[in-house]
Amino acid sequence: MVSRLDTQTNIRLPGDLKRSLVDAAADNRRSLSAEIEARLAHSFSGVPQPEDHEHLRRVIDHLMDTMKRERRQHADMLRHVLLMYNQTLRGFDEAILAAQHKNGKQEDLRRLREEFDVSTGTLKAFDGILKTIEGERSV
Repeated sequence: MVSRLDTQTNIRLPGDLKRSLVDAAADNRRSLSAEIEARLAHSFSGVPQPEDHEHLRRVIDHLMDTMKRERRQHADMLRHVLLMYNQTLRGFDEAILAAQHKNGKQEDLRRLREEFDVSTGTLKAFDGILKTIEGERSV
């Protein structure tokens, strides 16, 4: 319904756009003027348009792909760290055996065992993180 406060505006529209607006007005059971007013008001409301939803879906898909790729890279780096820690543990183990074989000082053996224990704990922590990452990848 037109009120005295409404301003009349004449605009030129391409024919196919006007036909689309007429069809939409019929679908929404309102006049052409009410359809145009509703669409213009909606465009200024800040409510996302359907094409905005499609854009957001593409952005989310891109972010998900990036996260998967980074998770794979982190898992690969962690596998490398685990390999290095395993080598370190073998080195500690060999040093302990050599020190025991040569009747090394008890203080040196104790220090080597402590380092071995710390490295073993770190290795287990990294292994747990890797299993978590790999578990997330399989989901």
